[in-house]
Amino acid sequence: MKIPLKTRYGLRLMLNLALNYGNGPLLLNEIARRESISEKYLGQIIIPLKVAGFVSSIRGARGGYLLNNLPLKITVKDIIEVFEGDLSFAKPNPNSVS
Repeated sequence: MKIPLKTRYGLRLMLNLALNYGNGPLLLNEIARRESISEKYLGQIIIPLKVAGFVSSIRGARGGYLLNNLPLKITVKDIIEVFEGDLSFAKPNPNSVS
């Protein structure tokens, strides 16, 4: 499976938040600098993660982004599905002819 760039960046963003878990919110520009990714592009990537409930934002001088759950409760599959949709595979029909 080839993972699209937007999804790979989403995984990297989530990894940054997971590694910082418990240390308060992270600014998007800090993640962008660490990962050498455009802050504007990360701003687009974080939106579906917020909608899915994985990330929340805090406004203000000490604001930023943080995970809503323990990092151990979030799987790579969960994150990929935010960007790519359901990854469930259908069981082959034993009555079908290939």
